[in-house]
Amino acid sequence: MWIFMMKSVALGGAALLLLVAIASKRIVGSWINAASIFSLFWFAYTAFPLVFAWDVPINLGAIFYIVLFNVLFASSVVFFNWDAALHANRNKVSAHAAFGSRFLVQVLLVSSVLTILCSFQGMRLQGVEFNGNIFEFAGSYAALRYANALTENIYSKLGVLLNFFVIVLGGLVWGAARGGRLRGVVLCATFAPVLLLMITQSAKGPFLLSLAMFLGAVLVTRVYDKQYYLIDKQSGRILAKWGLACFALVMVTFLSRGVDREGGIGSIFHTLWEYLLSYSSGHLYGFADWFSGRYFDYSMVPYDRSDSTYGFYSFMSFFRMLGDDRPVPLGVYEEVYDYQGLLVTNIYTAFRGLITDFSLAGSLLVGWFAGFFCNWISFGLYRKANGAFFVVAFVYFFGFAYQSFVISTFTWASVPASFIMLVAFLSIYFNVRLSAKHARVGEVGG
Repeated sequence: MWIFMMKSVALGGAALLLLVAIASKRIVGSWINAASIFSLFWFAYTAFPLVFAWDVPINLGAIFYIVLFNVLFASSVVFFNWDAALHANRNKVSAHAAFGSRFLVQVLLVSSVLTILCSFQGMRLQGVEFNGNIFEFAGSYAALRYANALTENIYSKLGVLLNFFVIVLGGLVWGAARGGRLRGVVLCATFAPVLLLMITQSAKGPFLLSLAMFLGAVLVTRVYDKQYYLIDKQSGRILAKWGLACFALVMVTFLSRGVDREGGIGSIFHTLWEYLLSYSSGHLYGFADWFSGRYFDYSMVPYDRSDSTYGFYSFMSFFRMLGDDRPVPLGVYEEVYDYQGLLVTNIYTAFRGLITDFSLAGSLLVGWFAGFFCNWISFGLYRKANGAFFVVAFVYFFGFAYQSFVISTFTWASVPASFIMLVAFLSIYFNVRLSAKHARVGEVGG
């Protein structure tokens, strides 16, 4: 009875997140805005774990914090003139006119091949030999990563950097492309590098983040096409088809970790279910347990209660650039939340880092400022005709919103580096495209 009441209240909190998303959409006049998207992500990140791990208890204080953070994040949406922004967007060129050029397709194909070559060379330098068995190869590579035995090299770094470039560019080109054959080629070129990474290195995180950023880029093209919905029947069918394919690939990476095949099909499915439940739901219960230990003095796991880290866990890549070399475990947090072997995770959401960095009240204040900045990005995406910064920033916001259930996206230096590279490339592209357009107009006028 107690677990039923607790979960019912928690699900009520999740429902509030959905209401925040709907209210933000009505204010903006479009579902494609930062406030709605962030709240929808966290509606899913709370509702799904609460239902599918029904018997696992949760601290309601953690749920209240998540709801309050989302409300503060979304609240600044009222400060922008969305009617004017939508009016300006109506005068914008279509996605095909903006991103449907043959030049961008050629750049995508070359970048994809270069990314694959860099990834292969980076893996070769790790000393892992491929003997024909992809599971053994992926398991050996994963073992090196978990043992912190991988050595960084320029090729692996360049491969990660280029992968972000390929994914974002591929999403823009795919969303603007006309014709099924061209879209198929673009899709293969876009995901070939990260699929290679996931299958050979048993790395789900980069693949899922890449998928999120690809979808964010597709949403940008919808803004250009004045289509203000997140999903329709056609895109729903496409997502369902490719979602099943992605699910199968993720299951392959789980198998590459090692599953007891001697126990039969039942044992394999049981192990896969535990992996899936931990990866999809562990974040909420892990964060709630950490939150309990910090503010209610009871938790299943003893945690490091250090604080006043002044942004290190939220913006680690920038600290590293400035020379901060303090040691951090492979998964950032060394504690492992384990609930009866059903949920096992060291994922504690981006909220743990924010609270550790800025305190409980400070993290909520940061949430408001972050929401204002992200809502401004959405506003600029509609308002600016050729705003390379707003195009790329919205895509990266979408990736940040997706990955907030794991950790801050700014943990890795490749994120700001690839952001700068993409903004520079698209700025040059927009300027050249506009110059060519004005030159053609001048020839006609002459």
